[in-house]
Amino acid sequence: MYKSFFKAVGLLMMVFLMTTSCDEDIPLKLTSAQRDQLDTLFSSQVKDLGIEMDSLCDLLFEQDLDLVVDSIMKVRKAQEEELRKRYQ
Repeated sequence: MYKSFFKAVGLLMMVFLMTTSCDEDIPLKLTSAQRDQLDTLFSSQVKDLGIEMDSLCDLLFEQDLDLVVDSIMKVRKAQEEELRKRYQ
């Protein structure tokens, strides 16, 4: 019973998607004022996003730098211990 129900629903979904997917997109026509408004909004969003991205990059750089320094220190300490073992 459920199999036939799911098949029917699937078939209806396929038919719906096939009929609606053939619509052509209507070209967007904007006035000069609308284009200026969009440009202003885009510019402000990009500026805000740029500031946020810069702060995230700075934060990630500091975290990565700490991780790299810790890794280098571990390697150097291990090398130092090996050298000390050789000369004892």
